[in-house]
Amino acid sequence: MDCKSTDTHGSISSVSSKRHHSQISTCKQGTLSNEELQALDDIELANVVIFGNKAFRPMQHQACKTSVAKQDCFVLTPTGDEFELPSTLKPGVTVVISLLLSLIQDQIITLTLKYGIPSTFLSSQQTAAQAAAVLQ
Repeated sequence: MDCKSTDTHGSISSVSSKRHHSQISTCKQGTLSNEELQALDDIELANVVIFGNKAFRPMQHQACKTSVAKQDCFVLTPTGDEFELPSTLKPGVTVVISLLLSLIQDQIITLTLKYGIPSTFLSSQQTAAQAAAVLQ
């Protein structure tokens, strides 16, 4: 099997205070081996299965772990870092703020229709009645 290996390093987790390190092989088929899948934590597995990402961006894993552990966190990142991932693992509300309305709408459609996760958004383009309905 012809595989290319990518080393991904997360940062120190505020939840477990352990260094997170995973070795992920990318094969020609783009799939992970059974051993690699078993080595993933719940957040990594959700990232692979739901979003198709085999690695996290810097600090993304730590932010997701913090959110899933129900700790307050504020994360400022470039657009499209998929920080709605915690909402796929735990009940409750996840708030994601984005500047790009088209990205927000795409994420709402994907979360609602593809994954069955109730999702909505607020924007300045909505009427007062639409915004009130979202806040209900």
